[in-house]
Amino acid sequence: MPIQHVRAPDEDWADLDTASESRRPEVVRELIRWYLRRPGARLPERPQARDWAAARADAALDWFSSLGHAVDRATVERDEDGQPVWRCSQCGSHLTITAKGKTQSATGKTRCTGQVATQ
Repeated sequence: MPIQHVRAPDEDWADLDTASESRRPEVVRELIRWYLRRPGARLPERPQARDWAAARADAALDWFSSLGHAVDRATVERDEDGQPVWRCSQCGSHLTITAKGKTQSATGKTRCTGQVATQ
């Protein structure tokens, strides 16, 4: 299947990815087939309405915590682009969610060492 590009705001793409549980391409294909009235095509099931950015943040913080990082979910900093940043109180690593909804951490997928890194 050739790649086609659809322009939409980053926030919409991120929300669609979250709402579709990372099945975004499948949902878009289903919508196209339904719109064109292809035989057997049906509208994809819609999820319950919710705050998708908060859902992404919860999932990201759950993942970061699963690596042993101690994060106060209520203490949120903002980076230069206004995106949320949470810091591990034990090692100083941080977690952020980019404007495109992707999770980034200074330590990547590394478990918390419990020690603040020195430079």
